[in-house]
Amino acid sequence: MSTNAELTELYKSFETCDLLEIVSNKDDWTPLAYDIALKELKHRKLPDEDINKYQSVLKYRHSEQLLKNYLLDLNIIQKMILYIIWVPKVRRYFTYDFMEKDYVLKEQQANYYWVCGIVAFISSMFLSLKNFNNFFVIWGIGFAIAFLFDLYYNKKRQCTELQRKMSEGKDLWDPFR
Repeated sequence: MSTNAELTELYKSFETCDLLEIVSNKDDWTPLAYDIALKELKHRKLPDEDINKYQSVLKYRHSEQLLKNYLLDLNIIQKMILYIIWVPKVRRYFTYDFMEKDYVLKEQQANYYWVCGIVAFISSMFLSLKNFNNFFVIWGIGFAIAFLFDLYYNKKRQCTELQRKMSEGKDLWDPFR
């Protein structure tokens, strides 16, 4: 463990932006490291306002709340609603807070059920041209297939991919990384 004098000398050689990162990510550092970084910034006559307003450049640093939310699954009612309602403006009312609250898996599943619902609807239309009574049966079977596929394969694949991105520090919302 570093002493006060060692850290003070070390921090004198740091760039101001590095010291601001330490201060803005207080929970990641020991109280001694935080205090010395703050003292060094004040010694450099950096205004308190600039220190407090600084936003960390570690943009893919994931919070504890995100860790709790990113693998939270849609419940069965939400899955049914998103399967049936695929008009974008109406669908938005059911998914508006997923990205805002960092529900990464919920957003991915919402998109999955949206696509499955559209495909099953169109397939049901074609398969029930002669007998319209079969339409809802076929569409319901489509939901059951989509649900089972999601439950036993798709969700596991998505969770594994999200955990990999999380461990590598990548942006969880970027589907191409």
